[in-house]
Amino acid sequence: CPAFYGHRSIRGRRFVVLEDLTHGMREPCIVDIKLGTTTVAPEAAWSKRITHLAKDRETTTRSLGVRLIGAMHTGAGADGGPRLKLGKPWGKAIRPGGLTAALRSVFSNEGRLCRRALRHYVLCLDKLLRVLQSAPRWQLVSSSLLFVFEPEFE
Repeated sequence: CPAFYGHRSIRGRRFVVLEDLTHGMREPCIVDIKLGTTTVAPEAAWSKRITHLAKDRETTTRSLGVRLIGAMHTGAGADGGPRLKLGKPWGKAIRPGGLTAALRSVFSNEGRLCRRALRHYVLCLDKLLRVLQSAPRWQLVSSSLLFVFEPEFE
């Protein structure tokens, strides 16, 4: 979880200042995942509920309770930009049968799984699962998990 450093006003706009989780990494990899079978709170306006519920049904949100939002692997790509940059349209296009392959691609570096990072995240997710199982009535609404890791270099 990034440290919270307060607020800053720039040209009349107020911003939240958070720790840079990638600081000190050579080639950080970032993966954004949403958890929950809905992205809209029950008390939201009806118009918002309609659009979000439709999006939830069209993506893996409703059926699997998880949706890849995007990913970026920095480092020199062929065009000089990031090696991998996948945004919301990519995540929305993933269907249930393609989620495993998509997860494998974003947690890999040059075709090799980042096993060290995955072992760490599995332990963290297991702790989260135990918390969620300890109380019978949890509802995750558009909850995000941000994975930040360094790829494994040989």
